[in-house]
Amino acid sequence: MSVLTTHRDITLDSAAERLAHDLEQTHFGYVAGAAMANALDVSDDDIARFGGYWDGLTLDRFMGDNGRYRYRRYSALDLEHPGAPCVLRPHTPYEQSTAVNPLNGGLKREFDPVEPGFLSSRVLQRFLQLLGTAYNRLEGIEAPWVVRLHPYRIRADVEALGKPAPEGLHRDGVDFVLTLMLRRHNIRGGESSIATPSGDVIWRHTLRAPLDLLVCNDRRVLHGVTDVERVDPTRSAWRDVLVVAFSRQ
Repeated sequence: MSVLTTHRDITLDSAAERLAHDLEQTHFGYVAGAAMANALDVSDDDIARFGGYWDGLTLDRFMGDNGRYRYRRYSALDLEHPGAPCVLRPHTPYEQSTAVNPLNGGLKREFDPVEPGFLSSRVLQRFLQLLGTAYNRLEGIEAPWVVRLHPYRIRADVEALGKPAPEGLHRDGVDFVLTLMLRRHNIRGGESSIATPSGDVIWRHTLRAPLDLLVCNDRRVLHGVTDVERVDPTRSAWRDVLVVAFSRQ
């Protein structure tokens, strides 16, 4: 797998080309945050404003382990083609089968929708354009996508760990899924991993910088994240990421 780090001449098109190549070769791809910011042509202020929406996430009340460590929102969009405006779908409960998600599947989970400013953010709009371009190039077709947005904040407290992936190594039951880092505050842990369908881990890395990106082909590999804990027990601690799932309509 190639790694895009801090190349200042990277563009949205070249980043999409590299992601498509890596997804074809290894079924996953990683882009460091500095390179992603260059590709999206977004500023530190753009990223900070986008990250501010995580302060408004609401408690996930549907955790099968009774955990109260996850805050989130959820919305689904239609993307006709890269560069086209995303069309917000009517807000409905989020559902997964128990086969895909034994912990939280089989329920109609009612989450608050993402905020309007979140959807119109330059970071998100450019990001979805890059992803749609990469996935279409990989598959060699231009066809509409259903895009599901899952902004998460995983909190850690003094007595309990935060669990970004309490189900362990897993699939999400979609075509492509990614994790985009926004902020880590006073935590250790949160190492991401990619594994074969049999569970053999083939790659590990901790997403740390804003816009660090990990993308995987959900049909071909598993993904997981280790628990997070506080560094300083006297201060609050959290991990903010955006998970985006793409499925063909």
